Parts: sequence; C-alpha cells; structure tokens
Amino acid sequence: MKYVALVLSAFFLISCHTEPQPLVVGKDECYFCKMPVADIKFGGEIITAKGKLYKFDDLGCMINFLKRMTGDKKAEQMLGVNYNNQKLIDVQKAVFLKNPNLHSPMNSGIAVFASRSEAEPMMKDSASEILTWQQLYPDSN
Repeated sequence: MKYVALVLSAFFLISCHTEPQPLVVGKDECYFCKMPVADIKFGGEIITAKGKLYKFDDLGCMINFLKRMTGDKKAEQMLGVNYNNQKLIDVQKAVFLKNPNLHSPMNSGIAVFASRSEAEPMMKDSASEILTWQQLYPDSN
C-alpha cells in the first residue's frame, strides 16, 4: 500500500511541472486578448507555480495579465520569444526594445532580445529605447 501511495505521489508531482512550449501560429490563442497567434516573434509565456501555462501573442498582453494575477496564478516562469530566433528566454535575463513604430500584434511595440547587442540593430529612430524587465514592468520587483 505504501508503494502505491509513493508512486501516485510521484506521478502527481511530475504532472504538476509544466515545460515551456513554443507558440504555434494558427493553433495557439493569446490568453489575455483571445486573438489567435499570428506572429510568434512578439509572444510570451507564463508558467505558474501550480504548472498552468499561459500563452500570449504580444508582450503587452503578458504584462497586462501579470498586473491582474492573483492567488494561485503566481508566476513561476516568465518567458519572452526572442525576436531573432523565436526561442523562449527568461524575461529576467532578456532586454526589450520598445518602439511605438514596431508593429506587434496588439501594438505594444515591444520585442525581446537575448542581449543589448542583439537589440541595437533594430533601433530605427529616436522613439526606440532598450529596457530591462524591471524597467518595462516595475511591478515585478
């Protein structure tokens, strides 16, 4: 009986852990705005402490969702899609290019990059700024 309880406990713990999943155009829907994902290079994901995965078509949607998170929706992982290679990266380690002329799906004008040197070539005009996650989303502290 102890063996069965141990196996069931292990299965439950394993099933609660969720891995990041790449966004899929035409299949995934933004959790916040409910629009179908049409361009993954501006997207993001949140994985909660309880293992729930939320996908977003625009970093602006992800930030708006974070502002409303309560209770069991505590974010454990926050990931953004690297504009250059469409791989998910931790927002705490990323840099963000913000420009109102950058045409993201919900017009946040935010793109994610792995480093400042990756983002700088995309600075097209004086409206562009490179930010850290703490600058982009001060409530994260």
